[in-house]
Amino acid sequence: MITTGVTLEPSNPAADAFRHGAGDIGYFIFGLVLFVASITSVVGNSYMAISLIQTLFPVVARNEKSWCVGFIIFTTLGTVLMNMPILLLMLAGLVNSIILPIVLATVLGATRNPKIVGTYKHPLYLTVIGVTIILIMSLASLSNISGFITKFIG
Repeated sequence: MITTGVTLEPSNPAADAFRHGAGDIGYFIFGLVLFVASITSVVGNSYMAISLIQTLFPVVARNEKSWCVGFIIFTTLGTVLMNMPILLLMLAGLVNSIILPIVLATVLGATRNPKIVGTYKHPLYLTVIGVTIILIMSLASLSNISGFITKFIG
C-alpha cells in the first residue's frame, strides 16, 4: 500500500504505480519506456554475446551480422512472449548483482599484474576500499539470490 492508500497490483506494481499516479497516459508512457529500455538492452547484449561467441566459433565470425540479427530477434521474442515483467526485472537485477563484484575483483586483480598495467602502482588504500566494496556487494548478492529463490522458485 502506498501513502495515498492505493494498493498496487502485485503482478506489476511499478506499472500500476504509474497508472495510479498519472492515469492511462502514465501507464502508456511507463510501458513505452520499459519496452524501449528492454529492446536497447536486448540489442546491446546481443551484440556483446555475438562478439564474444565469434572468437570461439569461426562460423559465427564469418556471419556476424546475421547471427547478431538472429540473436536480437530470438531474445526480443522471448522477452515479449514471456510477459513476466517482474520476473525479468528481478532476474536482470540478480544477474547484475552477481556480475558486478566479479568484475570489480577482476579489475582490482589486474591492477596488481605488471603484464597489464606495466609500471603503474595501484595505491593500497584503493585496493582495500575496493575489496571492502567487493565483500559488501557479494553479501548483497547472496541476499538477492536468497530473495529471488524465495520469491520465484519457492
